[in-house]
Amino acid sequence: MHAARPDRSARLQRVHDLLSSGREYTTLDIVRLAEVCAVSSIVAELRHGGAEIECRQSVTRRGKRVWLYRMTAGIPGFREPAAGRLPFGPAGGR
Repeated sequence: MHAARPDRSARLQRVHDLLSSGREYTTLDIVRLAEVCAVSSIVAELRHGGAEIECRQSVTRRGKRVWLYRMTAGIPGFREPAAGRLPFGPAGGR
């Protein structure tokens, strides 16, 4: 796999910033809030950079299967997210 460098990739930075809250987000949450596609690929790239991201499957009340992602440790030496840099307000994860 050829992973992008997080310090040079706006899409990786947006997802890293979102997940740095420590909350769980569904794939759809990440797509909408960080304005990205291919969430599992982005998570793989962040892991390649050193981030520790948990992933688990859950079932909604309506019986739909969803994937949930939660960062337990960011990329070592990577910057802290700046307030207001993301295109959304406070994290609204599950």
